[in-house]
Amino acid sequence: SYADSNGVLLTAGRKNCDITFETDKCVSRKHCQLRLVVHPNVRSQEEEESDKTLALFAPQNEEEEEASKLAECGTILVLDDLGSKFGTFLLIPDEDKDDAEKKKKKND
Repeated sequence: SYADSNGVLLTAGRKNCDITFETDKCVSRKHCQLRLVVHPNVRSQEEEESDKTLALFAPQNEEEEEASKLAECGTILVLDDLGSKFGTFLLIPDEDKDDAEKKKKKND
């Protein structure tokens, strides 16, 4: 499995992370993480019992459960801020620059 015991696939930060930005002072030591979330209905009960790693990817709140339920494949990628000083943002590049700045989303 590529995930740790909390379902975390990757961490990003300045030190001791999967993706490092050593010289960028706007990035915290442990800045953010990516988690894979799989809706419980994606696999049958038999598959779930035989594959305990599925529990690693269970939704952690109602928002994740609903989003994974609505996703075409029942799977979503979650970006979690790890208490960084300036926050973690997702910028959607396909929009014009002014609209993209307004829609920048902070992950709490």
